[in-house]
Amino acid sequence: HPRQESRAMSGVLSAVVSHASMLRGKEERMPDVVAQLRLLSRNSSSQPMATKLTPQCTQTTDPVFNQQFQLQVENASSSQLEITLWDASDKSPTKNSNFLGEVILNVSKLENFVGMDIKQTFQVKPSKNIAVDAPISGTLTMSLNYQSSSKGSAISMDSWISIGVTFCIEEDWEVIKPRHLKFEEDARNDLQRMLAVEEKQLEVVGSERWLVNGNQSIGTLLHVNLSGDEDKVRTAKYLETKLKELFNDPQSQFRSSEALSKTKDIKSHHPYKKTLPLNVGTNVQSMTPMAPVQAPQQVATPVKRVPSGYRPSTVSASANSTAEQGSPRVDSARTETPQRMDQQEEAQRLEEQRKEAEKKEAERREAERREAERKEAERKEA
Repeated sequence: HPRQESRAMSGVLSAVVSHASMLRGKEERMPDVVAQLRLLSRNSSSQPMATKLTPQCTQTTDPVFNQQFQLQVENASSSQLEITLWDASDKSPTKNSNFLGEVILNVSKLENFVGMDIKQTFQVKPSKNIAVDAPISGTLTMSLNYQSSSKGSAISMDSWISIGVTFCIEEDWEVIKPRHLKFEEDARNDLQRMLAVEEKQLEVVGSERWLVNGNQSIGTLLHVNLSGDEDKVRTAKYLETKLKELFNDPQSQFRSSEALSKTKDIKSHHPYKKTLPLNVGTNVQSMTPMAPVQAPQQVATPVKRVPSGYRPSTVSASANSTAEQGSPRVDSARTETPQRMDQQEEAQRLEEQRKEAEKKEAERREAERREAERKEAERKEA
């Protein structure tokens, strides 16, 4: 049976093609680079739009475009933005010799970030439909802003949508690890008291080892989601600002929190679901986070955490899979079949069930450990 769309979100996508770097060149001359954009849906595609050829895009493998486009989106959940790069100087192309690569972005990824300016660098990749003899290389940097015209659609970060917050804590993970559940509970209670929020507005996603330089552990990372209230008065952005004010105030309750007092820095990003396996460390050298707020050099997107609202990719979660360094690609020519989408949803459901089972097992073991400690203490007292 065809997959039913849970929501047909329409709107306008503003795409700024900023610049590209290290594209494929030729021995005889550097390319004159033109970017072509179009929206792809299951059964159709929009008319292509192309950047103007300027001196900054001529005879270079590092073109600077800085050109903006507006694209009408009829259904975000089934649409993709395709950006192809071409060498305009190749007047007589053979075997697609003028093709320099492409980037594909699932527009559905932007549904949870309506109204937000998101700047992202994507890996330029070969096309499954355009065969070339020469290798494809380079990156493309763009800024995206999706404005929805649908009623009841997702709204911007300044309203109800959650914000992810990472606490960079200078406390040894090996000390935290045996009591990580209590540590997370204490942190949640302290944050709830400091921010005066309801329990549903504050979610502790998890804690893990803080790594730098590949494998050097320097502390603990705590990941939290903050959500605004339903009246949209104390928004997620408001709570984030309030939290950072408390962090920067040496006299605030933040400094008296046993769980959070050793926090070195706080960084914001989009929210995450609870999909991190227990005790996996984050290697900050190998991560490239996609976030409305630029992540710090020494803090990275949590390993294998899936940003809320993202469609699962057939590619395993890795350093550059936050958004394919941008977006998972569909495997079919230009469309994603209902059967494949159903398979992906089923795989996501099974994965979430497995993660939930792991979480419950970890909680059970922790409860057994606490009970054993209690009985041992009673035995010693007797």
